Parts: sequence; structure tokens; C-alpha cells
Amino acid sequence: MNPSASAAVAALNLHFFLDYPGEAARRLELMSADEVADLLAAQPPHAVVPVWEQLASDVEQAVIERLPDGMVRHLLTELEPALSAALLNRLDPDKRQHCIALLDPQIAAELKTLMDYRADSAGQLMDPRIITLRSEFTVQEALTRLRTIKRREVHEVFLVDDAGQLEGRVRIQDLAMSDPDLPLEQLRRKISAAVTDIAPREEVVELLDRSDVTDLPVVDFSGRLVGVIRQSALV
Repeated sequence: MNPSASAAVAALNLHFFLDYPGEAARRLELMSADEVADLLAAQPPHAVVPVWEQLASDVEQAVIERLPDGMVRHLLTELEPALSAALLNRLDPDKRQHCIALLDPQIAAELKTLMDYRADSAGQLMDPRIITLRSEFTVQEALTRLRTIKRREVHEVFLVDDAGQLEGRVRIQDLAMSDPDLPLEQLRRKISAAVTDIAPREEVVELLDRSDVTDLPVVDFSGRLVGVIRQSALV
């Protein structure tokens, strides 16, 4: 583990998790998935939930696959059902089934209902494997995150607040050409179009046709970013 990661681990003790969950999440997002999983597994479950609620979606997806079953069960049970369902939908089928099997049957049934989006809805058309960043991140911190993510054809990333609500977008090209110390807030572009996860395909196609976006963000009823619909996927 490099010196900066070691310093982060030292800072992220139990009291830090409990008192500053947002800052804890921000620091975790700059670490590798293996490091995050090891750190979370060493904490009592009740201290992990408030931090987990503020982690970026792609970080959650990578980390949950590395956590022990007991921690996975606690997280999926204690998180808001919509958050648990969205997380399960982002997993590979085998891992998803394994996680569901860990749960109380009643909770598992409730989550399965939430996971079943209507056919041809935005929720079914979207790619839930989104890349999200914080407005207060610097360009260097953003690039550090992106280097840990092996994802092709990514043209932009989305900015979210502590509740996961959509705040804006940043083009990858802008990141590559900017000062490393520049806050992403200064590169943020407005969201010109977005769609809810229950919107029909017709609405999605119409929005893409009359907007200048190639990646259409998908949000849930609370405004939390849950996925993206790529124009190329509808062709």
C-alpha cells in the first residue's frame, strides 16, 4: 500500500466513519476496491451504512463483490430498498443471485419487485454502470479515480452530491486538458436533458432526438442518478 493510501487508512477509523460519513466516502473513492473492502470489513456494520449511502455507484459495485457475506447481508437489509435494488441491478447475474440468497425471504421478495422495471422503460434500457464524481474533487483526484476503472467509450462523467443526486457533467476531454489542481466545479456543464427510470422508450428516443447529448442520464423519483442511456445502444 502506498504512503497516501496508508495515511487514508489511518484517518478512517470508527469515529471518523460515524462523525464524518461524507468525508469518509470521499476518501474511500480515491482508494482501490480491494483497499476499501478490507477497510469496511474491519468496521462494525452499523458504522458502514451511513458511509456506504454516500459512495459513488461504481465504487459500491466494485466493493460489494469483495465484502464478506455478513457485511453484504447487513448493507442490503439496512439501506433504503431503492438503493439496494439499484445496487443489485448493477451486479452480474451470478453475484446478484448470491447476494439475494443471503437475505431474509421477505426482504428478498421486496427487492426483486423493485428490480423488475417495466419492459422498454428507461430503467431497463439504461446502463447502471455509471461513473460519478464529486464537484469538490480536483482534476487530479478525478483522473486517479478514472485510472482504476476499465471502461471503454466513456466520453463524460457525471457529478453528484452527497445524496447521489445529479449536479452536472464533465467531459473527459476537458479533464485531460485542465490543471490538475482545478476543482471539477469549474469544469461542470449543465444537464440539458435527463429522464426518470420509469419513463417509456418513446420518451427516451424523443429526448435524445431533440437534445445534443449522446449519454442520457437516468434518475429515480428522488433525483438520484441510477444509470445512463447511450444513444448508440438504441440504434
